[in-house]
Amino acid sequence: MIAPAGALRAFVASHLTVPCRRFTLSVRHPIDGEADMTPPGWEEISIEYEGKIISGAYRKAGNIVSVRTVRAEKEAKLAGFTPLYLAKMLLRELAREGKA
Repeated sequence: MIAPAGALRAFVASHLTVPCRRFTLSVRHPIDGEADMTPPGWEEISIEYEGKIISGAYRKAGNIVSVRTVRAEKEAKLAGFTPLYLAKMLLRELAREGKA
């Protein structure tokens, strides 16, 4: 017997939740288009570095911009840059260091 698609999606969503240090990642059924794993308050960014697409997330808290990848996190003061521009600079630094 095959379970209805809605029941299967509900089961997968309820059983594939992974607790992390700062937030919870939930994996949703890809057909629903709900596979977004960016924590609340963070925005996704990506750059091209040495022919590869490097992805991460950033947020602005006061005058500090933080960038997070799967392997590392880096932050810096705004100092006249826009948050997105500074976030891309930080993501490029993480990529250069091999932490992206």
